[in-house]
Amino acid sequence: MTRERERLEEEREQALRDLLALEVQIRTGEIPAEAGQRLRTEYERAAADAMARLDGLDMPSARTPSRLSVARTLAYVVTVLVAGLAAAVVLPGSVQPRPENGFVTGNEVTQSSTPAPPLPVGGDAAGTALWMRANVELFGRDDPAAALRTLEQLQTRPDLLPETRRDVEALIATARRELDRNGR
Repeated sequence: MTRERERLEEEREQALRDLLALEVQIRTGEIPAEAGQRLRTEYERAAADAMARLDGLDMPSARTPSRLSVARTLAYVVTVLVAGLAAAVVLPGSVQPRPENGFVTGNEVTQSSTPAPPLPVGGDAAGTALWMRANVELFGRDDPAAALRTLEQLQTRPDLLPETRRDVEALIATARRELDRNGR
């Protein structure tokens, strides 16, 4: 394979990858439709041009692309566009919304300004589960009202150790402060 063929094939593949990415970006609203149409035309032209020049390498005597090569190029571009549109229809359903100023992957770590209290000492699995649920509601979901309900349920348990009861009361106070601060 000659270097010219490799270069042209790479140009063609890049233009087709750009077309696919563009379809997804238009579908998700990342690029406005008007700008997307201009880019689509440019990418289609680049792909068709690279394909025509590739066909010209096979037939060095031909100055203009044959009907067969034009039809093949057009079929290739249409196939890529259909695949891109199919991906644009299927992909958004599987992509979760990105948080404001978040990563594209949506895999950012939820950070809280207040460190979560330690697990309660002693007690049973149900009490520990309530404690963890209250912490997730308060610090993970930023839902102090739900955390307060869970903590009040935990507070009514007769088997709480005095140290654990103090931790629960401190977390109740934190949840109430968050409620007051957020005006809920």
